[in-house]
Amino acid sequence: MKNNGNLYSNLMAQSYELFEAARQESIKLMGQDRKAEIRNCWKKVIDVTRRATVVSSYKEFHLESAKKTAVIIMGLSCTGKTTVSRFLSKRYPEFEVIGFDEIGMHLLRADKYKYIFNPSLLDKDMVIQMGELIQDAAKRNKNVIIEGGYSSMNARGAVIKTLRTLGYKKIFLLSTLSAPEEIQETCETKRALIYQYANMLEEREKADFLLRTFYEDVIPEIEKSIDVRKVMDSMSFLNHVRKIKKQRNEEWLKDMVLIQVEYDLLLAGADLFAEWY
Repeated sequence: MKNNGNLYSNLMAQSYELFEAARQESIKLMGQDRKAEIRNCWKKVIDVTRRATVVSSYKEFHLESAKKTAVIIMGLSCTGKTTVSRFLSKRYPEFEVIGFDEIGMHLLRADKYKYIFNPSLLDKDMVIQMGELIQDAAKRNKNVIIEGGYSSMNARGAVIKTLRTLGYKKIFLLSTLSAPEEIQETCETKRALIYQYANMLEEREKADFLLRTFYEDVIPEIEKSIDVRKVMDSMSFLNHVRKIKKQRNEEWLKDMVLIQVEYDLLLAGADLFAEWY
């Protein structure tokens, strides 16, 4: 990634460079069983200043009277991150929700993506837009709920550094990584059904529909429009579910979640940590 002149996007670019350097160094050290050196190698990625205190429930976050506070929702695909952010935003309306996927859907409606879809350009624009929204919220001293995965230590490190630099006093990590299998399966089925239905729509209508999924429950609308049971029995739907499962399992390894757990890095940089489930 190139320098984009935005605090968050610049830190994200730096974190990717550090991440790759740490990955290469740790590969060399793993065979020598030098755990302390491996841990220090990865800590450089997120510039650790503190280790989050683990609490038993998100209810211990005490958000009712929070000031300049950020909640980062971290997790893999289909573990309920969007559901959690919706729940928190209703319970704590003084918090603004900044969602990475939602930003992407808004950008897809822009004229620049009307005829040509460029994933790498979209990703760059999403990072810049995320940074601008975080900076705008900070200027207004708003509490924020940031939902964007952040299961990889470099991405999480970049957003934590951004928030600290912008004066956020408390940063809480809320993880959906350990969502029960039945929750994951429900999310996978709903996502597959949503995309099966979306693919039946025209491109602009499809973009508008997918954007609405971030604000409302669209399942009743789908159930009125198509024979859901028939769709769910189709081979294309079953293949879609398998693809989503495969993506989630690959993310678990790709984002090196297991290494973060093994080397005590999952909680680095924040104040409090809790599992949602």
